[in-house]
Amino acid sequence: MGAGKKLWGYHPATDTWIPLQVDENGLVKVDLSNVNLNDLADVSVAAPTDGDFFYYDDATGLWKSKAHTALKTGVHGVGSDYIAKSSVDDLDLASHGPRHEYSGGDETDITYLIFRYLRNWFHLDWTNAGWWTDYTSGSGAFTIRTYQCRLETGIILNSEACKYQPDTYYFNFADVNRRWRFDVKINYVAGSHASYNGWIGWVLDPEAPTKAESHLAFYIEDDKIYASCGLTPNSTQEDTGVTFAAIRDLRIVTTITEAKFYIGDVLKKTFTTNLPQGHFLKFTAYIKTTDTNESILAVGLPNIWTSPN
Repeated sequence: MGAGKKLWGYHPATDTWIPLQVDENGLVKVDLSNVNLNDLADVSVAAPTDGDFFYYDDATGLWKSKAHTALKTGVHGVGSDYIAKSSVDDLDLASHGPRHEYSGGDETDITYLIFRYLRNWFHLDWTNAGWWTDYTSGSGAFTIRTYQCRLETGIILNSEACKYQPDTYYFNFADVNRRWRFDVKINYVAGSHASYNGWIGWVLDPEAPTKAESHLAFYIEDDKIYASCGLTPNSTQEDTGVTFAAIRDLRIVTTITEAKFYIGDVLKKTFTTNLPQGHFLKFTAYIKTTDTNESILAVGLPNIWTSPN
């Protein structure tokens, strides 16, 4: 090796690589001046700056440096897994919001998440006679239990059984600043005939509910469950795709501009037209047989909330 050539050696005391200088007499000396990593043949880091990353570039066969913000490998992932630097302005809240049922377009809106702390809550006990008005026709009857009310038609054609809230407990769907919700469990009674019409929800005329009058409810026809709403005389009624062949958890969450229908915590329908704005509706459980076999609709304890929208 000729004079003036440099070698690199590892110095364990400082845990660094240092240059070794061969002088004109052929002696190897340690030269700590002008130490530059770029002197290595397979290194190209002429002007590294604070915070740069040191990486191997397979295309050039060199070790190079790159600024942290420009790096698309290593801790940032590789190729399609690369995560770009972003700000809150880059977040697609419009598409992200619907994946969180009640957040809407604003991911910071937690109004619904604290629903239980801002609401007026009504737990409708079937055993409290003062909370209900009873109506039956033909062979219609009730069996009241602590946890449910069984609406029974008997065997006479067109017999009815209905329980609904009296005038003092109506709901006024007129406040633009409020949200309403009800949850109730309905139980399929094995062996009962399935030829009947039923309503569970808010209706204008509980003793003769019809989709031609204002309402917001689940409608049951034979074994099919429909989402239904109406603003006299117009209505929207659609099949949820769920049959009444087992216990079903029903829920409606509504404002005066949008109603969402859930079965088993799964959103089935969303309506924005024919909502019963400005009407005083009563929570109702209703059944009417359409043949001469007895039909039974078992309705659990309804829970109703209202809160700021």
